[in-house]
Amino acid sequence: MAGCRFDRIVSDPPFVPGPARIDHLYRDSGQDGDVALAALARALPEHLEPGGVAQLLGSWLHVAGEDRPDRVRAWLPDGVDAWIVQREVADPGMHVGTWQRDAGLDLASPAARAQAGAWLGWSGRARVDAVGFGLMALRRTDGPGSVVFEDLPGAVDDPLGPEVEGWLDRVEWLRTHASDDTLLDARLTVASSVVLERYAEPGADGWADAGAAVARLDGPRRRHEVDGPAAALLAGCRGALPLRDLVELLAFAHDRPVDELVAGTLPAVRELVRHGLVRHGLVRHGLVRHGLVRHGLLVPA
Repeated sequence: MAGCRFDRIVSDPPFVPGPARIDHLYRDSGQDGDVALAALARALPEHLEPGGVAQLLGSWLHVAGEDRPDRVRAWLPDGVDAWIVQREVADPGMHVGTWQRDAGLDLASPAARAQAGAWLGWSGRARVDAVGFGLMALRRTDGPGSVVFEDLPGAVDDPLGPEVEGWLDRVEWLRTHASDDTLLDARLTVASSVVLERYAEPGADGWADAGAAVARLDGPRRRHEVDGPAAALLAGCRGALPLRDLVELLAFAHDRPVDELVAGTLPAVRELVRHGLVRHGLVRHGLVRHGLVRHGLLVPA
């Protein structure tokens, strides 16, 4: 495969971090810790066509004294968009026990106890506080990319495949709309799976309004707190008017300077787009189009 490039690479490599040994080929790389996974993540973009996507499972160490997200983000070279999703975190003892049970070992047996002792001894020498598990999705880009490490624990009812495709697509769209002017010219629509939640707190005179949030009812169940003006702005995001016009209308209605609202609004809008609560008109690759339309995040142009 030297020199070959692909549109899609999918991998379930031997990613279980531990001492440099091979007890089971399906899980052990033979290299120390997560060195093999780091090398794989670093090399994958070389084997992707421009716009090509790689998706793989992985497990990484939480090392004492090192920033966890920065440590994993540093594995990836320039020229990729990447979403690194941490689904679970286990302490060293739970990590070792999980994989011993996976191998069918009796944890009370002398052999298993000896292996666990050696494994945990290695963890202590390597200053391992915990072990994360999740997925990595990356797309090769023409220029500087965006690499995000994110915790996403708990159950996700819908398949993550369409969400991964959608995330990469939205990040690419945000890069092409990086300037304030291009984003203000965009016509945006709130995704059909999004609802506005209002909540109250008990007080002396009964329930008192305490705030509001917009939330997705599908995928990772994203949720963002919003104030009154933000909720009003999102109510106007129906694809009919550019964002610029909506902000100007909001400024007039609330008697606030337009520049002040722009400065406070655009960072939040970018996050809402990134998390799929607000959609744009971009419909590209067939797989992306199929997944996003099926999940209500995009409508055909």
